[in-house]
Amino acid sequence: MSRYVSIETKMWHDEKFRELPEDARVLFLYLLSSPHSNMCGLFFLPPGYACHDLQWKEEKYKKTIEKLKHKKMILTDGDIILIKNYLKYNPIRGPKQAAGAANRLREVPKTELIGYFIECLKLNVKENDYKKFIETYQIPNRYPIDTLPIPDSDPDSDPDSDPEEDSEADPEEERVPPAPHQKIVDLFNATCKTFPQVKNITEKRKNKIRVIWNEKPKIEIFETLFNKANDSDFLSGRNGKWGGCSFDWLINYNNAVKVLEGNYDNNKKSTQPAAWTTLKEWYEEGVEKDEQGGIYKNDGFPDGGD
Repeated sequence: MSRYVSIETKMWHDEKFRELPEDARVLFLYLLSSPHSNMCGLFFLPPGYACHDLQWKEEKYKKTIEKLKHKKMILTDGDIILIKNYLKYNPIRGPKQAAGAANRLREVPKTELIGYFIECLKLNVKENDYKKFIETYQIPNRYPIDTLPIPDSDPDSDPDSDPEEDSEADPEEERVPPAPHQKIVDLFNATCKTFPQVKNITEKRKNKIRVIWNEKPKIEIFETLFNKANDSDFLSGRNGKWGGCSFDWLINYNNAVKVLEGNYDNNKKSTQPAAWTTLKEWYEEGVEKDEQGGIYKNDGFPDGGD
């Protein structure tokens, strides 16, 4: 069965793409149209397959893959490839496509790139299609604990970016202030004193913080997150059942959502809904209910909301 892929013609006028050596341009086009790819842009591609199609030697293929990774056009996990902006120009439309995409993704070996893909999916599909995808894919914990954070968007290194489209972006998104990394770390150390203390703010930690911050740039999100972790007998290790909770575990997006939802509260059923699609929805619903009567105050939600 034939499959069609959208490739923007403006890519050829992008300066960063034009700066790529010819072999890197060829490889990027091959990845977009590869017979081994799928409708998700996340697929398993052993070097032997690609080298056979391209008629390249494996050494050349591996060196060229690194060039594309350096330009932040793709991510890799072993022989698994993720094309960064694939869903932006080849979006999944409708429940049938969402279910089909989920089935295709289930054929891909287990990978830490799944978390990045799920976040990209949220940004490029309608809510009902996203829910259908998740329902079909049946991810037990949504994504692995150590998933890769979403890299910062860099129009200068993104051949699919469009300056005209960027200028029409949501004004609120453009005004997102930088994440206060040190303040968040200090808040954790002061709140979760029995947890392993954070001494260094690595780039990996900054990236994970930024994923949460960019969705809802409020320090109260982290204040609530750390308070709930400290109050939880399970996460704090006080009940002796687990001692692996740490700053790095808490700032993983998926784990943060579960903590904020009340999944680790002490022997009480959360008064909040079973799940939110994003932290933004959790925060805004909490503000609304807090203003109506303080429903979340016992869960550590800050008074006053926005």
